[in-house]
Amino acid sequence: MKKVTWPSFREASNSSIVVITTVLLLMGFLAFADWGLSAVFDLVLWRRVGG
Repeated sequence: MKKVTWPSFREASNSSIVVITTVLLLMGFLAFADWGLSAVFDLVLWRRVGG
């Protein structure tokens, strides 16, 4: 088994910042995609029902 070393505080904080940033960007993208797709589906469904 190889020796295990803990990351330094700087490495751990940098990794945490990368993870949090990625999660926030993905959350924003998914929220925008959800909003856009629901608007498209509402438009299509209401046009079919009304037309």
